[in-house]
Amino acid sequence: MEIFINQQTLDVTLDGQETIGGIIQQLASWVESSGEYIIETLIDDMDVSSGLPADIAKRPGSSATKICLTTCPALEFRVRRLTIMDNYLSLLEEAILKSDLQGIKAITEEYPYLQNQLNEEITGVASDSPENELHTIIEALGQETQELTNDQRRSIGVIIQMTRAILDDRRKEIIHPLQSANQAAQHILKLIPDIMEVSVQLQSNEEKNAMQTVFSLTELLGKLLRTISIAAEDPKMQKVIPFTELQQAQQNIHQLLRDFEDAFAANDTVTVGDILEYELAPVLEQFCHTVIEYTPAADSGSAKDGTQ
Repeated sequence: MEIFINQQTLDVTLDGQETIGGIIQQLASWVESSGEYIIETLIDDMDVSSGLPADIAKRPGSSATKICLTTCPALEFRVRRLTIMDNYLSLLEEAILKSDLQGIKAITEEYPYLQNQLNEEITGVASDSPENELHTIIEALGQETQELTNDQRRSIGVIIQMTRAILDDRRKEIIHPLQSANQAAQHILKLIPDIMEVSVQLQSNEEKNAMQTVFSLTELLGKLLRTISIAAEDPKMQKVIPFTELQQAQQNIHQLLRDFEDAFAANDTVTVGDILEYELAPVLEQFCHTVIEYTPAADSGSAKDGTQ
């Protein structure tokens, strides 16, 4: 058997006992260990990229003469995955708007292949047991036997559109991490005055406003840290972005957030206020100013001394 990865012959010796499925699994593990992911799999020129049929997987490796794999870097793979998810939700949304029960059923039957990845993008947590509003809706749609009402279609449509917006934002973070980091840092700076008011709000029965500020900070800070991490994977950026300095600040921020969570869980509003006003806010302000200094704004295409 000949094995090609990105059109390059792989020099490997098989012991003759492996199944095709076993070989593909070993190759996938080897590829992923080098930071790449398989995006196309051909077995004797038959495309099995969408999934290896069980009958082929069980065949002995000697029954195939050639396996060709195409791989790509992890971030490119994630962009491709995000595009697939968005296309899936677009088809589902269209079927729902048309009240096409047959189409909805066919689309929801494909959901198990995407549910864990979708959940990870929506919640930021990898899990084999998805827990989010979209998951609940799609599971219910798979069992639906009656035409959806207008209100149901509108409500579900809103959830799908919100999810697609999240996926689009994640895609932009990968494609333009520096601009995304700059944007998040700008928003956090604008939020600083509100952050310093959280303790007072908690003690003044304005918990709703306080929680909204905390939620906004969590979302923005998550975006900022994600995009910095993505940018750090680009060797070209290592020369123009002070990642070491930013990493030290990130560690400090993570510790302060843990302290904040502990105080918040204990309903210790005094400590919550002290952490936010005197510790976290100043660190965030300096951190964001540093990010903004070395990253381009959304309408710019270059970093301080390099291009993205």
